[in-house]
Amino acid sequence: MGMYMKGLCENVKGAWDWLFHEHISRRIMAVFVIFFLISFFLTYSLYSWAARKQEDSMIEQSSVQMVTGVRNNLDEMVLNVNDDFNMLLKGGTLDVVNHLPRPEDRKTYDNMLFTALDSNHYLESIYLLDFSAHLYGVDKHDMKRLSVDSTLKCPWYRKALEAGGSYILEYEAGGIFYKRYNSRFVSVIRTINSLETQKPQGFIIMNIPTDAIAEICSAAAYGSQAMIGIMDQDGNLIAGTPGFEYRDFLKTPAGSSDEEKLLVSRKGDGEHTTSLYLPDYGWHLIARIPSQVNRSAFKDLFLIATLIFLVNVVLMLFGSLYISKSISNPIYALIGMMNTVKDRNFRKIPVKYPKSEIGILQTNYNNMVDEISSLLSRLVEEQKIKEKAELHALFEQVKPHFLYNTLDAIGYMALTEEPSQTYEAIETLGSFYRQSLSQGDQMITVEKETAIVSDYVKLLRLRYGDLFDVEYQVDESCLRVLVPHLILQPLVENAVYHGIKPMGGNGHIRIRIGPEEGGRMKIQVRDNGVGIDASALSKLQDYHKIWNIDIDVSGTGIGLIGTIQRIVLIYGEQASYQIRSVPEGGTEITFLLPVTWGGEEDHGDWI
Repeated sequence: MGMYMKGLCENVKGAWDWLFHEHISRRIMAVFVIFFLISFFLTYSLYSWAARKQEDSMIEQSSVQMVTGVRNNLDEMVLNVNDDFNMLLKGGTLDVVNHLPRPEDRKTYDNMLFTALDSNHYLESIYLLDFSAHLYGVDKHDMKRLSVDSTLKCPWYRKALEAGGSYILEYEAGGIFYKRYNSRFVSVIRTINSLETQKPQGFIIMNIPTDAIAEICSAAAYGSQAMIGIMDQDGNLIAGTPGFEYRDFLKTPAGSSDEEKLLVSRKGDGEHTTSLYLPDYGWHLIARIPSQVNRSAFKDLFLIATLIFLVNVVLMLFGSLYISKSISNPIYALIGMMNTVKDRNFRKIPVKYPKSEIGILQTNYNNMVDEISSLLSRLVEEQKIKEKAELHALFEQVKPHFLYNTLDAIGYMALTEEPSQTYEAIETLGSFYRQSLSQGDQMITVEKETAIVSDYVKLLRLRYGDLFDVEYQVDESCLRVLVPHLILQPLVENAVYHGIKPMGGNGHIRIRIGPEEGGRMKIQVRDNGVGIDASALSKLQDYHKIWNIDIDVSGTGIGLIGTIQRIVLIYGEQASYQIRSVPEGGTEITFLLPVTWGGEEDHGDWI
């Protein structure tokens, strides 16, 4: 588990670095995506909250309108029934509670009651009840029969008397009729008082079918999914729209503390419930509206808001891309310019907006390029001066070294040979110096360099006799090629003193100069001497170690090392050299030099 969490953390860190620490354009896009998600979440949350608030408000208004409409229709229905009572009272029809009508008068009373019944389409039946439990009335259906043997046993008896001349409402007349029929009704009960004495004489019971009340509820809920119902004070369902279910919480809606106030509470199960208490009837008028009823009204608004949001997202995306490119492209261009610096290509970058942050960076880069170019120019000049000084020092070092060895040889001859031979040696030395000085030129032709070597070999033979012989293989096409002054003499001197002389005789030196492929010239000096020590040879073959070699222990003398250093200083990487040496098998030194012509002669064909 620990390894898994460690790997997960490393992956998360890698993804974070990939997004925010590698490319600035990727970082900008990542920040945009994060802000987009945050914006989307906040926008959606705020819209959902506002939509729910608006939805709740609309549902509340709709439910209030529904229950208010049902209440008004109920009041109108009950007032119409009450008007029928007043009409019957004025017509004397209600006198029947004082005595039962005679058979010949019964038809007249029936007609009066049926007229009142037909004039009000809400009424289903009208009954008159005296205090002796005598019942008389008319009914659109079957006549009802009392289930009590005394009017005093009616559950609403005292309530009706206490109401005086006002009416009370009772569900199915408080249950005083036998339940032999399917119809359900609400009874409007009122005391019948004597016109002379104003004393109660009985009761009138006018029954309204619950279907009529259900029609009022259905009319109010028409065109919606709302369900409206009426419940009495005991929580019994009186009437309602189809599908209205009885629920315990509908008896007393949550949050209700005053039955005379309109209370709205949002219940669970995805619906809104509104309850209106009707104090005149003792009923609760309840409307249940599913939350999805009005959501269709927000679809168009949601689509418009979504479209606007997507347009803003697209604009923000293009804006972030533009900002990203406007920052990253100049930076990448600057990086590209910086990469060319390693190839010594110091190019400036054009500055389009010098006052911007990127423009300031580009300007500083251009200033840095100027400074580096200036610095390198100074370094190159200083290096050239240094190389000339080193080259001059080496050249001056070679000349006394050679002169010392030559004078040593002439001195030996003066002691051992005839004066004429000593004179010849001095003449040869003078000729050598006349040619070697070359008016101070550092570069001379191969032809002159070969003549210098020839004089030098003559000087050596005056001293060593037949110790060695020299073979010249010089291509005529190379005679006018310029080479560094005294490039061959130190090699021949090194071959004689460090290769052939230790061997004791039978020495052979071959000097070969000719053209080489690639427009270069090869200079090669080979001897059959004792060779070069392996340790010194490895240092001589390494370009970087040639400057730190210990001359005193190299076994090669100053001439060979100085010549190699001069070649390197003059030609640099355009020239190359190779040293081959075998113990007791001789040494071969080869230089490949670029061709530089001296004079304006015809150079002929060159390989």
